[in-house]
Amino acid sequence: LRRTDVACLQETHTTTASGPTLVKRAGFTQSALSHGDSRSRGAAVMVRGHPVADSKTSDCGRVALLTVEVRIDGRDHWISVLSVYAPNIDRTVAGRAEYLQFVDSVRGMLRARRLSGAAENSLIIAGDLNLAMGHLDAEPGARRPSQEVVDAWQSVADDFDLTDAFREHFPTARSYTFAPLGDNRHRTFRRLDYILMSDALVGVAAKVEHRTVGFSDHKAVEVTL
Repeated sequence: LRRTDVACLQETHTTTASGPTLVKRAGFTQSALSHGDSRSRGAAVMVRGHPVADSKTSDCGRVALLTVEVRIDGRDHWISVLSVYAPNIDRTVAGRAEYLQFVDSVRGMLRARRLSGAAENSLIIAGDLNLAMGHLDAEPGARRPSQEVVDAWQSVADDFDLTDAFREHFPTARSYTFAPLGDNRHRTFRRLDYILMSDALVGVAAKVEHRTVGFSDHKAVEVTL
């Protein structure tokens, strides 16, 4: 994280007491933290080296937003960055209904974000969607998720002109962000972690990659602008 200007984390397990310690240890100067508890949930956006124009968090421990001011190719941008940690649709009692309600809450936060009248306004949704969006995003033969929940995210992407950064760069690749080491007896491999970006940002993304990190069974999704 020391080389990163903006980082989104999920399942942070932070509380109001422990959140600031996480940000300080990671070396960031500003943050938006949506707290769960010490054992579950939690989402964070952390920033260093850029002014912050807006900040919002959800009460459910699953969505955090920071709007940062940056300069790209000589132009001013306000980029609203959402860190999202979607419910696991296979493990929650409410299942599909709870998941769809969560996607609607993300849409509501996007609509409520502060916009600039002088700079370009862009969006990034980054996080664990707990969902393999397409047939290339899960091991061959895996059970596909409900098309209704896939369509819910596609509707958000259409409404806000967002593109899956990894799939734009690698349209036919199989690269899984959830590929646990050790006892993976069911041979479960999924691309659950995504960065959905405004089309204007996808055009200036120099690199998109999946990178192994030592503190998680998920890979990091990294975009270089």
